[in-house]
Amino acid sequence: EWEKANDNSQSLTRSSGKVIENKDWSSLLQLMEEVACSRDENRTSAVVSALVQHIIRSWRTQFAKAITMKFNCFFMMPFVDEFPFYLRNELDRLYEGDLTHLFDIGEARSNLMRKREALLHECKANEQLQHKFDAINAQLKASQHLWEVDDEDARPVESAEADARLTQHAQKQENKTYAQDHGIHSSDVGHRSGYDFSLSP
Repeated sequence: EWEKANDNSQSLTRSSGKVIENKDWSSLLQLMEEVACSRDENRTSAVVSALVQHIIRSWRTQFAKAITMKFNCFFMMPFVDEFPFYLRNELDRLYEGDLTHLFDIGEARSNLMRKREALLHECKANEQLQHKFDAINAQLKASQHLWEVDDEDARPVESAEADARLTQHAQKQENKTYAQDHGIHSSDVGHRSGYDFSLSP
C-alpha cells in the first residue's frame, strides 16, 4: 500500500509538474519576447519573478523525488540485508536433507536407458529393412538383365524367319511371272524346278 501510494503521488507530481513546467515555459518565453521588444520595468520584474518561481518549483520537485527515493530505500534496506541470508539458509536446508522428492536420479537413469534401448531396436529394424530393400533391388536388376539377354537372343530368330518369308514370297512372285510368260500353271513351275513354292506366306 505504501508503494502504491508513493507511485500514485509520484505520477501525480510528475503530471502536474509537467503541466506547470510547460505553462511556465510558455509564459517565460512570452515575457522574454515582450521585454526584448520594449523597456518596461514592470515586465522586467515579472520576468525575474517568473524565473525565480520556476527555479524554486524545479528545486522543490527534485527535492521531493530525492526524499521519496531515500525513504523507499530506507524501508527496503532490511529486506535487502535479510533476504540473501534467508535464501542461503533455505538452500542449505534443502541440500542437506533427502532430495528424492525433488529429483529421483535412479528413475531418470532408468528412463534414459529405456530410451536408449528403444533407439537401438529402432536402428536395427531400420538396418534390416534397408537390407531387404537392397535385396529386392538386386533381384530386379538381375531380372531386367535376363530380360534384355532374352530379347537379344530372340531378335536373330525373328530376323531369320522374316528373311525366309521374304525369300519365299519373292520366289513365288518369280514363279507367277514365269508362268504368265510361258502360259503354264505356277504349281507346275514349282514341280519342274524340284521345289514346292505353293506354301502360304
